[in-house]
Amino acid sequence: RSADAIAIVVAYVLSYFISLKLRQHYNLGMMAYAIAPNLEGLLYFTQKNLIIIGSYIPIWIVILSIRGAYTQFRTMTFVATLGIILQTGVASTLALGTLIFVLKLELTSRLFIGVFTAMTILLLVIERALVNVLLDRMHQLGYNQVNLLIVGTGKRAREFIQTVDSHANWGL
Repeated sequence: RSADAIAIVVAYVLSYFISLKLRQHYNLGMMAYAIAPNLEGLLYFTQKNLIIIGSYIPIWIVILSIRGAYTQFRTMTFVATLGIILQTGVASTLALGTLIFVLKLELTSRLFIGVFTAMTILLLVIERALVNVLLDRMHQLGYNQVNLLIVGTGKRAREFIQTVDSHANWGL
């Protein structure tokens, strides 16, 4: 969860600069509270939009938790993880949009929110892929594993052994 929160913060920072570049490239005008494309501008923007980052992190973490992203991460396929992240992205953006509407944050950039959501999804997918690679490597080296004793030689036992062997990242 900490790594996810860090990924969301990094996505926020990147989104600020990407949004400014997109606005400049497509002549979309200035973004509210974006005084400069530098650290000082980012800090001022963050101060004025603290509710966005302050609510977006918990929203993502709670929805990821509800969707089971933290309880089944060792046995979940990458495609399943990607699906959870994409669904959470949609739900989180809707929740944030609702919050923006309710609090009447009229100067919030829709482009920034879109870029922020896309960057969050991208960085969370990259983070999960890196964690899977790291876990696979640890298991190859013999660390972080649990021994199993399978009693029996029937069809179900053989299928279970094949499943466990084909998913080394489970740590079994």
